[in-house]
Amino acid sequence: MYIILSQRRDIESQYKDELFSVYHFPPKYRNQIHAGDLFIYYQGDRYSREHRYYYGTGRVGNVFQTGVDDYYAELVDCHSFKSVVPIYMDSGYIESLDYQTVRKSPPRLGRVQYVLCLKWLQNTSLRRQEY
Repeated sequence: MYIILSQRRDIESQYKDELFSVYHFPPKYRNQIHAGDLFIYYQGDRYSREHRYYYGTGRVGNVFQTGVDDYYAELVDCHSFKSVVPIYMDSGYIESLDYQTVRKSPPRLGRVQYVLCLKWLQNTSLRRQEY
């Protein structure tokens, strides 16, 4: 599957994430994140637009549980974009450009959406400067 993982890198998080290494997530997502999933990294912040952007990609490795409410996914084959890319353009969220999709967390993408989104993000990140 193809998903978007929300992992903060510029602001504090309640999760025990390790950037480009481990993704910590709650039980409600345990059936949505699987080994082998390809992902695009996203940082969100409902209060600050400059903290909402895509910044990398990778693949989910092993998924495991360490406590009642603690699930983790190893992240492998990760790559950072050369610069960050805003999540929202004038025409809407990038992952739903040209699609009638509802944004969920973590959003599921079809293969075509994933490839188009990733291609667009990589091309755009080459032209943008860091925030």
